[in-house]
Amino acid sequence: MTSPEYWSRLLIALSIAGAVIATLFYLLGLYSHCYSTGKLDASDVFLGFGLVLSYGITITTVIAALEGAGIDLSTLPSRTAHRVAMMFWIAQEFWPASQVCIKLSIIILLRRLLGCVKRVLSFTLFLAVFIFAWGLATFFANTFQCWPPQYFWNKEAEGHCISGEKALFMATGSVSFLQDIMLLAIPFAIAWRLQMAPRKKVLLTILFGMGGIVCTFSLMRLIEFRYYPINNLTASGTRERIWTLLEIDIAIVCTSIVLMPPLFKPCTDTCRRIYRQTIGRLMTAECTQRAESWPFQKHCTNFSQDGRSEVRAQAYPASAAEVRDRRESMTGDFIRVETTISRDVHDREVLWPQAGRSSLTSGMLPTVAEEKRMSDDMSNVDFSGVGFG
Repeated sequence: MTSPEYWSRLLIALSIAGAVIATLFYLLGLYSHCYSTGKLDASDVFLGFGLVLSYGITITTVIAALEGAGIDLSTLPSRTAHRVAMMFWIAQEFWPASQVCIKLSIIILLRRLLGCVKRVLSFTLFLAVFIFAWGLATFFANTFQCWPPQYFWNKEAEGHCISGEKALFMATGSVSFLQDIMLLAIPFAIAWRLQMAPRKKVLLTILFGMGGIVCTFSLMRLIEFRYYPINNLTASGTRERIWTLLEIDIAIVCTSIVLMPPLFKPCTDTCRRIYRQTIGRLMTAECTQRAESWPFQKHCTNFSQDGRSEVRAQAYPASAAEVRDRRESMTGDFIRVETTISRDVHDREVLWPQAGRSSLTSGMLPTVAEEKRMSDDMSNVDFSGVGFG
């Protein structure tokens, strides 16, 4: 059997660690949202309220753990037993309020991301009203399960409690679990029907899919209520408190993670740029190696029609610098082709009579110097980057 000291240390460590991690992720998500949009919205505000209210559960759990969590209530001094029971009662007040704020934050986030679907807007509006009504009813039910309320922690006073406290806790927990399932199902049902890149669909599914962890903790909390000791909260009620802490803190973490991708965008862009540069260097090295092993340095073919004209074609490997500059648009082996067309300028009267003389480049009457310049320009025609696979 586990010792009471174990439960006490576990509750204290879990409460503090959960609060710190939830706060850290909330601040990172808040910074990421402000970094990407430059402003806050209602989702950030509600999630912040949920975080602050979760501190109430954390503080009351730590106090209860220090006072005697895991110990039979009847063995504790009267004042200590009253104080521990009061901490459990206060935590019940913070739990529905924190749940409502966190779930409303998720709903606002869903409406912002998936608001282009009309059914999402109408369904999330109904769900928001339902969650708020559930939270209000749960808060009053937990507050007035005993009358007067202080009778919950002080059985020496006159008063009474409802006969179905365990059924009340299971009913409210079941509705909360159902809400978690519906919030988890919305992005899965809608995201893959949207017109967006598959990569974004996968990312959105993974981000919201982490909410399944929250559903697991919510279910474990609900199962624990089957063995919830109404008259001895400190002895076995610590297990229910563990699942409560995990459910609240992980819900805040998962909601914050959905807002964090813009925070890592500079990092992913840098990694992508380094990857492309590395691939480029590898391609350049490979092409340089091919150029060094090219079977011939130059291939020349001369063709003349009438003894005064010459067509010359040359093919040889492109330089490493040219390969590097054009590597993204080139495929296969890299070949540079130059074509030179030369004609004896003194024979121009035969081909271009004086009256019909024209320039191939500008449409103006050419001079000897212009025709020579045309010949020089044609000898520099560059088709670098042409690939032959």
